[in-house]
Amino acid sequence: MWWVRKLLEADEDDRREAQKEVLVVTVISLMPLVLAALVNYILQKGQGAENVDYLLILLSSIAGGQLFFFIASLIGSIVWLSSRDINSGSFPPRSFFVVYCLVSFGVVSVSIGVDPTLTKLQVPLIFWLSVGLYILSLLIYYALLVFNRAMPPLPDAELRQRSGIIIDKLEGK
Repeated sequence: MWWVRKLLEADEDDRREAQKEVLVVTVISLMPLVLAALVNYILQKGQGAENVDYLLILLSSIAGGQLFFFIASLIGSIVWLSSRDINSGSFPPRSFFVVYCLVSFGVVSVSIGVDPTLTKLQVPLIFWLSVGLYILSLLIYYALLVFNRAMPPLPDAELRQRSGIIIDKLEGK
């Protein structure tokens, strides 16, 4: 399986850039969840509540299924990155990513469908399922970023680019 080897032997710069992108996407995308819990914490403290725990408020949001929305957005990126070279058909793990996306969307849709307000399903299963799917989605996103940076360009794209350079030189640009 060349693609597993490609991931494990990826250039350090490709890995570092993929890590940076995953970190930035994670921090920025989770910011509304973190800030909403902070606002909730401040409001409860402002109303005179004594035993208010910020971490408990945040974990309660995740246990309710809020993280499923973030998983859905990551799946959009996974679909995009795994189908990027769809015309060449040269990406064997594509079927794995498609199945993962379908199963994840099924879980997300059922969870949100059962409790659209995300307030009734405060169970450990939802918490661990959403955290597990989120982490797995991040790992897949990272792998796809590395693949897309490490994969050689398609021959027709390379040919178009190089012929454009030659034409520019001939025209004196």
